[in-house]
Amino acid sequence: VFGNPRPPPRREPALPTVENVSRELWERNYDQRYTSHFLSRGGKVEFALDALLYLAKDADEMFWSMEEDEDKEDDYRQQSRYEALPKHRLDDCWEFVRYKLLGPNGKVKKGPF
Repeated sequence: VFGNPRPPPRREPALPTVENVSRELWERNYDQRYTSHFLSRGGKVEFALDALLYLAKDADEMFWSMEEDEDKEDDYRQQSRYEALPKHRLDDCWEFVRYKLLGPNGKVKKGPF
């Protein structure tokens, strides 16, 4: 009875939609100072997801368009690690993924990040 508290029930993985991320932020034991600070200054979960999608797409495009430079050994090492990541059928479907996470175009404007 007075032993270690039970961990929260394990949830199945879910898409990081605005609703799921919001629920996760408030239901789990995260430091609420950071969440409150972000939201009280006009931040939105939508902005964070939009920025994440933008950076992921940008990184994907960067690795496929690398040009030779003086530090190509490091570039090749990074590119080989990137190419070793597991493949997913939605890897190049950025607009579809954005739609699934943020809704139809126009519902969440791109930026400000």
